[in-house]
Amino acid sequence: MARRLADVPPVVFSGPAGSPEAIVDVPSDSRQSISVELSGPDGMQPVRALTAAAGAGTLVRLVIPESTAAGSYDAVVQVGDLRYPGTVEVPEQTALEAVPSTLDLVATDGVAPVRLTLVNTGNVPIEVRGAYAFGLLEERALEAAIGAGLRDTARGVDRLGRMADEVADRHAGLIRVAVTEGAGTLEPDQRVQVVGELRLGDKAQADHRYTGTWPIGPLRLAVAVRVSAAPVTRPRRAKSKGAK
Repeated sequence: MARRLADVPPVVFSGPAGSPEAIVDVPSDSRQSISVELSGPDGMQPVRALTAAAGAGTLVRLVIPESTAAGSYDAVVQVGDLRYPGTVEVPEQTALEAVPSTLDLVATDGVAPVRLTLVNTGNVPIEVRGAYAFGLLEERALEAAIGAGLRDTARGVDRLGRMADEVADRHAGLIRVAVTEGAGTLEPDQRVQVVGELRLGDKAQADHRYTGTWPIGPLRLAVAVRVSAAPVTRPRRAKSKGAK
């Protein structure tokens, strides 16, 4: 029957959320017989363990879901008939992915519809807010500002001032996004479709293209917006009888 070595310190696995690792005091020629069990909602369960030689011992790397909740878990490392007590330390990992990975929008009358899917690929909940605000800058604005400053006859801080003025002139102001569907807490491994609208500031100009970054939790989503010159077509009000 397997026995536990009570006189050895616990094996502590730590590292990235999906692949914690530890050095086990087991000769490398015995590493193929190593197995690991991890505590979970249904008790101790076997987990996949990858092994490699590490000096006089063996490196053991666990393969567990990256969405495993952060915390400390009991573990057992078994080598033949020997059982080593252990713990697995899972750190917090905040990660969010978007589909599509960038937004390319067209704004008509200062408004652009927004639709994307967010996936929580970390192991902690993420809050999707109902409103966001960020800035947009005209495409290639920084290159244009630097060029304008270099062509200017001014020198020193005056030249820098010219560059800053060029950037300010090409800034679209504060952009607001209202989320009408999908706001709330997004749990690990959960996905949600986000629907809303982006509303441009009053500095945005027709026939221009602007770019910026929309911060959603840990995600920095690249956004490009082309401002359409065409006005929104509104239905005409029918004339009443007798009207001229």
